[in-house]
Amino acid sequence: MQGGTDSGVTYALTADTLKTDGFSAAASGTEADPYDRTTLSGRVGFQAGDADINLSVRNVEGTTDLDGGFPFGDVLDYTQKTKQNVSSVQVVYPFSDIFESTLQISRSTDDVVGKDPAPFSFNNSDFKTTVDQLTLQNHLDLEAVSVLFGLDVHRDNGKSTSAGFDETMTQQALFASFANSYDMLDVNASVRYDKNSVSDNATTYKLGTVFHANDNFSASANYGTGFKAPSINDLYFPASAFSAGNANLKSETSKGWDMGLNYQVEGDDLSYDIECGLFQYPI
Repeated sequence: MQGGTDSGVTYALTADTLKTDGFSAAASGTEADPYDRTTLSGRVGFQAGDADINLSVRNVEGTTDLDGGFPFGDVLDYTQKTKQNVSSVQVVYPFSDIFESTLQISRSTDDVVGKDPAPFSFNNSDFKTTVDQLTLQNHLDLEAVSVLFGLDVHRDNGKSTSAGFDETMTQQALFASFANSYDMLDVNASVRYDKNSVSDNATTYKLGTVFHANDNFSASANYGTGFKAPSINDLYFPASAFSAGNANLKSETSKGWDMGLNYQVEGDDLSYDIECGLFQYPI
C-alpha cells in the first residue's frame, strides 16, 4: 500500500493477492481445486474551489477451480473466473456554513464466466452485471435540527451470452430524514419512497426517540419498516450446479421495533454502561 499528500492532493494505492492450494470437494476426487485473487485499488482526492472531489477505482480478478457437485463428483479443469470493478466520482460542495450537497456517480461491473472442458457441459456459462448509480444528498445542519434529503437512481443490467438474454431493471428513490435535540428528548424520523421497474413501489419509514431523564439514565424506542427488491442477479443469474436466478421473485418487506434502557455509571477510575432492551423483527 502507498499513499500520501502532495500539493493538496491526497492519494492511496493498494495491491494485494491471495492464493490457496485447495482440495477436491468430491469424496473420491483426485484434483485439488485452488483459488487465486488479485486486487488493485486507488483513490485520489483534491479541492477545486470550495468543492472537494474524490475519485476511486477498485478492480478484483479471481479464479476458482470447482467440482460438479452431487452426482457429478470430481470435474477436472472446471473453473469459474470472476472480474469485479467499481469506480466512482464524488463531489462535496458547501453552499454555506449550514448547507452542504454531495453528488456521487458510480459504476460497478461483475463478470462471472464458468468454463468446463467436458463435452456438452451445462457448467459453461457467463453473466455480466452492470450497475450505474447516481446519488444526490443534501444536508442542512442547524443548531439543534439536522435535515437530510435527496435522491438515489439505479440502472442495473444483466447480460448472458450462454443463456441468451439481456435484461435491465431501474430504481428511483426519494429520501429524507429529520433529527431534533431538545433539553431532555432527542427525536428522529426518516422516510424513503422507492419506484422499481420489477416490483411494486414502496414507502418505508423509521421513527425514534431517546429520553434523557438525567446525566446517567436514558430510555429509547424505535419503530421502522423495510423493503428490499430482488437484485438483477437474484432474478436472472444463469442456472448452474450451484445456483440459479428466479424471475418470479417478489420484493421483501419487514417491520421492526425496539425499546431500551441505558444506565451509565462513572467513577474516578471506572466508567460502564448497563443496557437492557426488547427487540422484535419482523412483526
